[in-house]
Amino acid sequence: MKHLGDVLMVACLMIAAGAMSSCATMREKKQEPGGKLIPFDPATPVASLRVERAAYPSLFSPQSYALWVGPEITLQRRAEAAEGGEEIPLEADAIAAMIDENFLVLECHMESVFEDMSISYDVVGFRGIRVYLQTHDGQPVMPVQILPGKELQEQMRGALRVFRRNNLVVFRKADLNLTVPVRQGHGEGPRLVLDGFNSIFYFEWPPEIPDKKRYQRLTVRETAGVAKMGYLEYYGRLAEFARRFD
Repeated sequence: MKHLGDVLMVACLMIAAGAMSSCATMREKKQEPGGKLIPFDPATPVASLRVERAAYPSLFSPQSYALWVGPEITLQRRAEAAEGGEEIPLEADAIAAMIDENFLVLECHMESVFEDMSISYDVVGFRGIRVYLQTHDGQPVMPVQILPGKELQEQMRGALRVFRRNNLVVFRKADLNLTVPVRQGHGEGPRLVLDGFNSIFYFEWPPEIPDKKRYQRLTVRETAGVAKMGYLEYYGRLAEFARRFD
């Protein structure tokens, strides 16, 4: 019995050592850029939903998408409000400038048609979901604020109910040092990861490569046709948050 115990102990130590070696290798691979590092700027503000691995692949609908809100989106949003005859208060413009300078906001348009409607209701507001930004080397950056949409949209689709909600995920720019490795004219951008219910979904933004700026300008124009929150609604949602950091 003693001999058997010794054998089992040696086997356990070998397995543990192998696991530690494997983890170390994975960390080294993530930290190895394998190309020239450049500052990250999204080639397009729009990112569609992707699945990394999922016990429940239908937890979120493929129609879900996210916007990387930069100055171009702010200008589009304001122009659309002005063209629609909305009266824009000075406070909204002040909040817009302050947010664009100090924070990164990701506007997430979430949809779920999951079989369990109570879970579907929760996940579109990111309840039970861990949300973070993942850099190219696998490092997570946690948001300073998640603002779930106040308005829930729902409708029937066959026997299932569709839930939709627009959430804002806010990161402090001082916490971000986003760079991407470029290899042969291609690079991997950061991901917004949605981790919950034994499933991982993500939005990923491709980086703008210096010799592909024409593509960047084209996609910014196309963003004008993408549904996004109105100017006053968007900065109204951020007003209370902005006052805390003013």
